[in-house]
Formats: sequence, C-alpha cells, structure tokens
Amino acid sequence: MRSLKRPGIEREVFDIRSMDQGNVRVLNPPLIPAHVLVAASAWASRIVAAAAQLLVIRALLPYLGASGYALFSVVTSLATWFALVEFGVGYSLQNRISMSRAAGSERDVLIRSTFPLLGGLFAISVLVLAIAGPALQHFLFRRMTDAPAAAGAPSYAVAAVGLAYIITSLAGISYKVFYGEMRGYLSNFYVVAANVLGLLSVLAVRALELPSHQLEWALAAWTLPPAIVALAAAGHVYNWHRLSRARVNWDFTRQLWSRAWRFGGCALLMAAVLGVDYVVMSQTLPADQIVRYNAIAKVYGLIFFICTALLQATWPVCAEAFGRGDIALVRKLTRDGLLAGCGVVIVGTLVLMISRNAVSAALLGDHHIDLPVALIAAFGGYFLLRVWTDAFATILMSRDRLRIFYLYVPFQAAISAAAQFVLSRRFGLYGILAGLIVSFLCTSVWVLPLEYLRLCRSAEVST
Repeated sequence: MRSLKRPGIEREVFDIRSMDQGNVRVLNPPLIPAHVLVAASAWASRIVAAAAQLLVIRALLPYLGASGYALFSVVTSLATWFALVEFGVGYSLQNRISMSRAAGSERDVLIRSTFPLLGGLFAISVLVLAIAGPALQHFLFRRMTDAPAAAGAPSYAVAAVGLAYIITSLAGISYKVFYGEMRGYLSNFYVVAANVLGLLSVLAVRALELPSHQLEWALAAWTLPPAIVALAAAGHVYNWHRLSRARVNWDFTRQLWSRAWRFGGCALLMAAVLGVDYVVMSQTLPADQIVRYNAIAKVYGLIFFICTALLQATWPVCAEAFGRGDIALVRKLTRDGLLAGCGVVIVGTLVLMISRNAVSAALLGDHHIDLPVALIAAFGGYFLLRVWTDAFATILMSRDRLRIFYLYVPFQAAISAAAQFVLSRRFGLYGILAGLIVSFLCTSVWVLPLEYLRLCRSAEVST
C-alpha cells in the first residue's frame, strides 16, 4: 500500500471508497458506469478531432492540388503501419494494469518495467526506417512523378514522417495506461490536443503560402504535434506514478513481452488487412479517386470511432469481468456494443447520403469531386462488417485470446491485398471496398463469433 503521505493518495482513497481502486472520481457510480463516462468523453473528443481532420482536407486541397493532396493522404496513411512499432506492449500493459486494479496491486513498477522494451523497440524501428525509408518513398511516389510535390520531395521525406509516427506510437502507450486505470478521459483529452494543434499548424502553413516544399511543410505540420502531445502524456504518466522512484522488475518485463508480441503480431496481420488500401491505390488509381476515397473515409472515421469508443472503454471492464467470472456482464456488453455500433453506422450512412453534396462542397471546395450514393452505401456495408468483427475481437483480446487471430488473419490479409489490387484495376474505388468486404466475409465475420462463444462457455464452466 502506498504511504498516505504521498501526494494524491487522498484522491485515491476517495476513489476506492466511491467506486473501485482507480484514480477517477465519479459520483453515483451505479448510475453512470466508468466505461460509459470514458466512452462519452471519447465521443466528444472524436467529434473535435474528426472536425480537425476534415478541415485539414479543405485547407490543404487548394494548397497542394489534387495530386499533392493524394500524396499527402498516401504518406499519412502510413500511420497505421508505424503504429505497429510498439508491438503490442500498450495492450499488454493495459490488460496487466486492469488485472492489477482488480487485485488491488501497485502499478508503478509494472509501468516502469516497460522502459527496456520501449527503448529497444525505438532503436530497432529507427534503424529499419533509416535503411528502408528512401526505398519506400520511391515505391509510393513512382506513379505520381508528374505531381510537382513528388518531383521536388527529398528522399528522406517519408523517413522523417515515419520518425514522428514512431515517437507518437511509443510515447502513446501512456494512453493505454490511462485506459487501464479507468482514466481514459485523459487519453481523449490528449488526442483532442494533438488534432487541434495539428490543424492550427496546417492552417499556419496554409496562411504563410510557402512557395516551395509545400508537401513537406504540410506533412510536418500535421505529424509533429501528435508526437509532441504523446510525449507530454508520457511525462504525465511518469510524474503521476513517480516512476523516477520505481525500479524495473525484469520478471514483469518478460511477462509483458511474452504477451505483447502476440498483440503485436495480431496488429501486424490486421494492418495487412486494413492498411494496404492507400498503398494499392497509389499503384492503381488516379489522384482524384484517392481524394474522393480519403474524403469519405474521413467522415466514416468519425462515424466508426463513435462505435469503437465504447468498445475501447469496455475492454478493461471485460478484462475485470472475466477475472471475477461475471460472464453475464461480458455478454451484455457485447450485445449492447453491437446494437449501438450498427445503429450508428446505419444512421450515419443515411445522413451522409442525404447531405453528400453539402459534404463535398465543405470538404473539397471547388474541385468538383462528387460523392456517389453507391460509393457511400459500399462504405456503409464495409463498416457494418467492421462493427460486427471488432466487437468480438475486443472481447477476445481483453482475455488475451489471440491464437485465433494467427490462424485466420494471414488468409484474410492475402485475400484483402489480392482482391483490392485486382478489383481496383477493373472497378476503381468500388474494387477497393469490394476487396475489403470479401476478405471479411470469407474469414472474420464468422470465425470471431464462434471463438467468442467458445470463450464464454469455457469461462462459465471454469467458474
């Protein structure tokens, strides 16, 4: 038990009495569950963050032109891949923190024990980036050499963006710490700050009308603020837990890594499914179609986050419920998440169909890039499948049930990449979405629910 003289312990004692052993002061907890409060803050933060991302389209499209903005979209889409550099340490730590909370154990040494892992991952990631960065940039830009932004870009542009994303990913593990401690509202605050600062930086670059290296300035303005904010969040965790006084427990480090690499492997496989769309488009589609895809995807990013925010907030709740043997609560959270998520996607799709002309005018200005109803419907169908599969995947990962992902995701990744490449050459953007949908229907749509049912039954038997 921590000394009662330690600053901030009074708040923790209050929280133990009022709710559980977390650091969140919540009145009337039976009426407002902690995961609902976290989800509500996530929804509010995502609205602000999504608005910032949508405004970036309007700010940069006239500045960079369609071809330049298509390059910007392709490069920033690499965030999905650079997020893998933490290799599952964040989710492993989040689950371990949830178990420690349930048992009333300390978390300071546990968090400090991630430092050797983070240091090693940073060194390896930077080394790989320095070697592969120029070749990656050449591959992504080779079909867009007619764009002035591509022709004038230095060979290290993608590597510089990658470094910013590496820092964001590794320092952003602090966000998982907040979620594990039921203080996810802090994560949401930092996410808002990152997006708002990024938007302000982009607007500043736009206002300056810099005559050269527009793409590089735009990329720096959008990618550096999240890295700085993630470092600030890491400093917050460091000071709150007095990590300067904690020592590394190498047993904890080994335990975290033994679970982390499984999460990291799953994330790598899922990135192979979900993160190849822009890579494929850079090789098969013209710039205006990439811009159209990006605009609709940004809108659906907001719609889908409203769904995933609740799932993310229920992750630690499910982890603790499994620890207590409360399978009824797990089933209820799954059912509620599915109903809410599907409802949000359906309503959002209908609203976007009705207001598509206004959305196009607001995001794309005078570039006259339409948003067809059929394309919006295809996005809606795809994201309904995402809600269905993500709900079950979240429950399985909260229990460290990861083996199933290694069994089916490689097949889904192969189907996704091949189908997107072949179908996009014939059907354009519709081929990209068709490839994604086919990969889900062939695998995760039915595999994950079956594994979820097996997990719940085995948990009920063990209790």
